[in-house]
Amino acid sequence: MNDALIEAARGRHLSVVSAPSGYGKTTAVAEWASGTDELAWLALTPSDAEAGFLAQGVVDALIVGSERAGHALALTRGLLDPMRAYAEICEVLETVDDIVHLVIDDAQRAGEHWRDGLLGLLAEQPPDNLHLVLVGTTLLDITLSREHLMDPGAFVGSDTLRFTRSEIERIEGVGATGLDAETILRETHGWPIAVKLVAIGGARPSSDAATASAFLGDYVRDHVLSALPDETREFVLDAAICHELTPELASAVTGRADAAALLDDCVRLGLFLDRFEAPHGVVYRWHGSFARQCIEIARKDPERSAERHRRVAQFWEATDPLMSVAHSLRANDPTGGQSHLHAPLDASGHGSVRGRGRAPRHRPAGLSPGRRRDLRRPSLRD
Repeated sequence: MNDALIEAARGRHLSVVSAPSGYGKTTAVAEWASGTDELAWLALTPSDAEAGFLAQGVVDALIVGSERAGHALALTRGLLDPMRAYAEICEVLETVDDIVHLVIDDAQRAGEHWRDGLLGLLAEQPPDNLHLVLVGTTLLDITLSREHLMDPGAFVGSDTLRFTRSEIERIEGVGATGLDAETILRETHGWPIAVKLVAIGGARPSSDAATASAFLGDYVRDHVLSALPDETREFVLDAAICHELTPELASAVTGRADAAALLDDCVRLGLFLDRFEAPHGVVYRWHGSFARQCIEIARKDPERSAERHRRVAQFWEATDPLMSVAHSLRANDPTGGQSHLHAPLDASGHGSVRGRGRAPRHRPAGLSPGRRRDLRRPSLRD
């Protein structure tokens, strides 16, 4: 896998890693990126479909990446104008000797018209020493069909991201007490999230599942969550309503004072949760496919699910009113969070909506410049 990414990046200004959810795109790119010296990492949020937010995020990611590499790029923080941001990036990168790798994770969140903004400029007219890596769903293939036709080697897709038998054999626990690698490969066809679920659960998936979603839901409920201690299982079902979590948010939504320790337990147990270092502290991010199944399971108790959404809405009310309103609506409380929707603009002109907690927008934890992570076994990616 790492060799495929190295080849896709070799001598190119643009590389694309695209596949459906559950194919491990983020972790695969993180493993490749751990061997780079000049790295900027930006994980997009739904707000980044707005061109100004996206430009601001890209500039800030480049600044944070350069600071961690030991030097600060002379870029203006908080830039909202895509054209000005592009001009500054081109000018500043002329002073950098090494290639700067800019990873845009969940790039599909920039929207179908992303080429009209800063990312489009960087992809079509890149500075000489910038390598742009777009990571996202297959929507990227549609918007980059011309590039795919002209340079297919720049694209890494699901065929490459699938687990092979040898990769499955290296997953801790496979063959020891559960299913062997050949059986897991046959049952999952190498789909990374299914491989990890079956490796954790140690049992064949039910043949009754008519769709991939039904397979995941049944397996998460019957073989993954059911094997956890009660308090861990309840914590996961409560916390999974937030795709991204700080320890403070996890404590607020679950009511657990020990939420930070439980989050680290989930990471240690391989429960589809990644730990990131953001500028303002540690942030955790659930793998999307697993979180969606947990949310569906939690909805079977609608009162408890609504209460968790109300807690999230209350947590974000003062600092991210749009997020607060979204969770209020999911709790069937349409008035929640609206008192702050018209918060005054701050000095940068864009209000308080991008306040604390917008991470993980930068480098994943453990990716210090020039240092590789210990890859003793494959991990589920994305």
